[in-house]
Amino acid sequence: IFNRYGVATYTYGSGYTNQWHGQSNSGQELPDGTYYYVIDTTDGQTRTGWVYINRER
Repeated sequence: IFNRYGVATYTYGSGYTNQWHGQSNSGQELPDGTYYYVIDTTDGQTRTGWVYINRER
């Protein structure tokens, strides 16, 4: 997961099973904003996209 500046905010190796809930690698909640993902699948494909975090408080 990358922020809008291209800085990696969250990474995970093989065996990922949807553990990301908008947190950084250190476990802190990421601020509101758009984040981009790159997923390399086990069959050699790469998936990319974005997600917007909007935490209503």
